[in-house]
Amino acid sequence: MVAQDSSRAAVVIYYGENYSEGSKELTVGSYAGIKDFTNDAISSIKVKNGYKVTLFQNGLNVDPKLL
Repeated sequence: MVAQDSSRAAVVIYYGENYSEGSKELTVGSYAGIKDFTNDAISSIKVKNGYKVTLFQNGLNVDPKLL
């Protein structure tokens, strides 16, 4: 996952049905693994206005599959 723009939290990722099991705020940067989130665990994502996020299916070194 790559978040681009300012240095404030721009993205919130969630896991669990109806945002129920946890969340993490992310600042701008590249994330090749996020603590407390196992592979394929992200269930929802919120992106603040003015920000762009690119999600990759299997890590940062493959062609992106935008979700």
